[in-house]
Amino acid sequence: MRDKFIVLSILIVANVANAVLPSDNIQNSTINKLHQRALVLFAKYNLNPTNKTPFYKEPEVDFILPINKSFILDTTDSNPQSHSKLGFTLLQDASKSIGFNPALYIGMRILRLNYLLNDSTQSNKIITAHVLFSDTNLVGAHLRLEGYAPGIVALNDHSQFKPKNFIFPIFNPDLIDTVSIVGPWDKSGNGCNWINRVNLLSKEEISYLTNAFSTGKKVNADLHYWVKSPGEEYAAVIKFKTGERYFPHFIFRNDTAYLNDYKCYYILDRNIIDFVTEIIKSKGISTCQETQQKREDYRNRKNLKKLGARPALEE
Repeated sequence: MRDKFIVLSILIVANVANAVLPSDNIQNSTINKLHQRALVLFAKYNLNPTNKTPFYKEPEVDFILPINKSFILDTTDSNPQSHSKLGFTLLQDASKSIGFNPALYIGMRILRLNYLLNDSTQSNKIITAHVLFSDTNLVGAHLRLEGYAPGIVALNDHSQFKPKNFIFPIFNPDLIDTVSIVGPWDKSGNGCNWINRVNLLSKEEISYLTNAFSTGKKVNADLHYWVKSPGEEYAAVIKFKTGERYFPHFIFRNDTAYLNDYKCYYILDRNIIDFVTEIIKSKGISTCQETQQKREDYRNRKNLKKLGARPALEE
């Protein structure tokens, strides 16, 4: 009798196990299908996830992302598992810019797959990608940039990515789309910020600039350069053909030109001072009026909001 009971118990356990396994297989199969859809989405926007499957850990940066996370897509602030109002707005904006509308799924349970990217920001911080699904529907997606506030942007926004195939200070001009120069930085306190802007440099000027960067000599010292310190500061706005942007700053002090690459300084050829200042002088457009107009528009919108009025939508 005891032997029959043991055999019966084994059969019951086996049947229970067999009943559970198909469900697990179905869930894993579903997640894998969603994962494949996420990879197609990343390929569309030239993004490179490190993980080959949705199950992973990234030990190199000691940054662990969950396999997935289910939550109710909501706009309330009370539930920590839900999006805050700001978080939802950022998610909505990032998703809508690539053709998705998370607002259609408010109140539904959402599955989120998380990915660490091979890409990094210009300040060498990690970038993660998050893709949201409701059942098999692709709800939305966004990138999160570590060290940025709020740091939630669309998959097609690579403006803060470190340019590919780029080892500072070596530049390949063939990889560059456009270069602009702004400056000098306004120290008078009238709110102009960068006083002048040259919208586009020629191919010859870009080649000269990239060559000057490449021959720069690294300085292992803190220049303690502040906005009100002696000297002038300019900046370049470099846009690469792959969509990334780069913003090196030139610091002119004591007849020496420094290049500030996130507190890593390089001494450039003295002639770069004449090069930059001559371009600003000959082709520069004043940004003071433009900056003041933007600030006035911002104040007007803020005042309208206080009065409960809505500003007219731009066409």
